[in-house]
Amino acid sequence: MSPRGAAHAIVSIDHQGNVFETRKAMCDFWGISQALFSQRVNKGWSIERSLTEPVHRIKMTACVDHVGNRFGSIRAMCDHWGINYNNFNTRRRLGWSLKDILETPVHTTMQEVELFDAKSLVYV
Repeated sequence: MSPRGAAHAIVSIDHQGNVFETRKAMCDFWGISQALFSQRVNKGWSIERSLTEPVHRIKMTACVDHVGNRFGSIRAMCDHWGINYNNFNTRRRLGWSLKDILETPVHTTMQEVELFDAKSLVYV
């Protein structure tokens, strides 16, 4: 038992026998976050696999419009097409196609648009 107040070193040793003063130092050396290292070890991964398995960073694209443009969010797609986000969601709930949602102009009054059904618009 160490005397009260005496510093005691906590070290981390990797699978190659390298000694680090802290777990953070070991994780930094291997280019992995402490949180991910802990998650992997808690799942039963070996120290070696936890430190050396590549970190999968998948670049997600939130959405793609009907012509193939990629956007980081639906809001960004709406901004690109000049459609209000709320209008987009309303039209989607009504069952409109993505092309119609994005390409049909937004009208400010219902008198400008006569709705025959939820999917087709006729301009008067």
